[in-house]
Amino acid sequence: MTTTETKRQLPKAPKTFGDLKQIAEEFGVEIPIKSPFTPDDVNKLLPLLRLPLDEDAIQESKGSETKKGYDTTGYSYQAHVDRMNWVFGPTNWTWAIQNETYDGSLTTGGGYTKHQYSAEIELLIGYRVLNEETNQWEWITVHSLPPIPTDHEHFREKGAARKGMLTKGIKRATSFLGVGADAYLGTLDDDLVTGADPTDDLRPRKIDKVIDSKGYLQLMDLARVKGFNSDIKLREWYKTRSEGAITNDPANLTKAEAYEIKGWLFKLEDQLGSDDDNEVESEDHNNQHEIAIDRPKTLEELMAADNSLILQLAAEYSFQMPASITSKNKWPLCKTLAQLMGIK
Repeated sequence: MTTTETKRQLPKAPKTFGDLKQIAEEFGVEIPIKSPFTPDDVNKLLPLLRLPLDEDAIQESKGSETKKGYDTTGYSYQAHVDRMNWVFGPTNWTWAIQNETYDGSLTTGGGYTKHQYSAEIELLIGYRVLNEETNQWEWITVHSLPPIPTDHEHFREKGAARKGMLTKGIKRATSFLGVGADAYLGTLDDDLVTGADPTDDLRPRKIDKVIDSKGYLQLMDLARVKGFNSDIKLREWYKTRSEGAITNDPANLTKAEAYEIKGWLFKLEDQLGSDDDNEVESEDHNNQHEIAIDRPKTLEELMAADNSLILQLAAEYSFQMPASITSKNKWPLCKTLAQLMGIK
């Protein structure tokens, strides 16, 4: 292989503007770009945007903090902005917010409002020229990206919800130009896309094994009786009910989460067939979801009941039971539960 056939190694991630400027000179371009410029000039700068970001810009979040159930790794919002500023200059690129909506209609049981913002972010690359007649600077767009959808929610602060929406959208938009591309190529995770503070809207999540298919079906049977005829409706309800602590889909809940949700569901009145979205179901299907509990009337009957019934009653009274009922712990557990039920 000749020297001319040898491929040049991709430069390492530049840590400073000076590092990136030196790499730009090797590519035969100058940064930041000078106005006026053309779309071809923008194209010549794309390899610089595609270069890896500095390792110091990598953020790691634990699943217990992000409520995803697994750890995620991605680049910070500021790293995306810095790369765009270094290549184009802070005055030669901008963004526009379109179709912004706000929803604050949901309130949690703890009195918090779920603030949710949605919008589309349009990324614009260009420059400004002075209109001598009006003495105003006018924007000239050289390149733009189609609007990128973005959203974010926060259970306490309205401003934090909008901040997360905006920073998430800007990261997504700049990634279409190649900024932080390795986060979207498997090297890092696509999940860590929000620019909100790591502590925004985060509560520790219980770590446990995920429920099996039987547990999922049992949960959905109960949910339908209570008026939730789809996974989406049930998830939105317990997400609000838990003030953002439980966000997994019903099929991916942990056993502890499913147990807690069942306890909340048992307290609701049966709503089977009352939802306008429900399709008419056959009588046999309705009978399948009926829950008939032969409630113990004495402590003695409670002690003699099946463990599954004891766990179901415990969930109804929000009594936290251990993972299993044994001959040693059954008596004190049933005695406490009997007191909550008002039986002797």
